[in-house]
Amino acid sequence: MDRLARIEAFVRVAEVGGFSEAARSLHLSQPSVSKAVAALERQLGIRLLHRTTRQVSLTEAGKTYYERMKQVTGLLAEADSLSLRAQSDVRGVLRISTSVVLSSALVLPASLRFRALHPGMEIEIVADDRRIELLSQSTDIAIRMGRLDDSTMRVRRAGSVRTGFFAAPAYLEARGVDPASAADLSGLEMIRFTSRAPLPAGPGLADFGEPGTTVGVSNMVLAREAALAGAGVAVLADFLVRADVAAGTLVPVLPQAPLPPLEISLLHPFSQTPPRRVTVFLDFLLDQWRRGGFLIA
Repeated sequence: MDRLARIEAFVRVAEVGGFSEAARSLHLSQPSVSKAVAALERQLGIRLLHRTTRQVSLTEAGKTYYERMKQVTGLLAEADSLSLRAQSDVRGVLRISTSVVLSSALVLPASLRFRALHPGMEIEIVADDRRIELLSQSTDIAIRMGRLDDSTMRVRRAGSVRTGFFAAPAYLEARGVDPASAADLSGLEMIRFTSRAPLPAGPGLADFGEPGTTVGVSNMVLAREAALAGAGVAVLADFLVRADVAAGTLVPVLPQAPLPPLEISLLHPFSQTPPRRVTVFLDFLLDQWRRGGFLIA
């Protein structure tokens, strides 16, 4: 045993008044505790305990040493407790950068639940579809949907989300289109995306005919609003329109030809080991999304 372990053994013997009881509380053998105290006495050059066949008691020097060492072991126990608490508690500020569509539908709800579990956390969410530099923005995590080609970031793949074509029933009825049996999008207007919006890889819209266009939007939140207003057919993520489909305000178009899924990625600076608040949050986020059925493998 090292010196600290010997001191702890001595303090426990002094507290419980015997080697056997001290050994049980320390999960050690009685001979190990006895040898540890004897080694401490030799190291100090003083006798700390009176030993008889019936009892163990402190010498005068032992009483003085015990009082001092009790404070030391108490401080060590307190330090261990604080360390364990620091590991179990998640505290500090967590800055998240994400896209507009992910922020309100997926990131914010999970973040609020995480904050309720960890009241020592402060969470800041910035919703912006532009590419950002995490280091320059002092951002801990970026959450993005679609293809990524930034090699300066450490990327953790979250999974993918389903996408498809959606439109308001009134829009389709006005054009005499049955969404369940439609073979293509010919004669329908598309709500197009600007170049910054993520789009599924794979078959393009041309594979489903030659639709016209109405408005151009930069994200799926605006595309959903335009589709609800009857502006045309929009490419939307499943998680964004679940409530709309359930309410009947949007319906799938060409359900027999779903678009490829969009991948969601979690990023943090490549050169840094993420703080515990980051790793705990990311694990929680993925668990919430999987429980909600938002992600597919």
